[in-house]
Amino acid sequence: MIEPVTIRSAFQEGQDIFTKARPVDADGAVIYSGVVNRVELRVFDMSSADPTSPVFYQDSEEAGTTVAITTVFKTSLYLTGWGVDETGWSFKHQMPSALLDPDGEGRPEYGTIGGHRYKLEYKCAHNTDGLFYIVHLAHCKSLSSV
Repeated sequence: MIEPVTIRSAFQEGQDIFTKARPVDADGAVIYSGVVNRVELRVFDMSSADPTSPVFYQDSEEAGTTVAITTVFKTSLYLTGWGVDETGWSFKHQMPSALLDPDGEGRPEYGTIGGHRYKLEYKCAHNTDGLFYIVHLAHCKSLSSV
């Protein structure tokens, strides 16, 4: 069984949400693009009236997806923008704020809302070890509090 990866961060209202991780398989080997066959992303606004309904969903098998396997999972480790250790990351995703529709009214140009907490849940399918998750808990800081 692959242990879930949990990330916590903060970002500014209206900005994209960036996720970097180094998931490992059941044997401790870093997971790269060659061993993943599907990624599904659900974004939840944990501060909304219904935090259990995703405000965004995407699947790696959709055309034009931001979670294409070869885009989010790399073939080697990178250190750029990584301050956790000297090993690096193998997973990177940029969730465009403009794709989120916080009020459900078809106005995604408003994007992320200051003071809200978002959960990005990446459900990934490993070729041999089954499903694993990367979960990013992101706090959106209000521009008025800057």
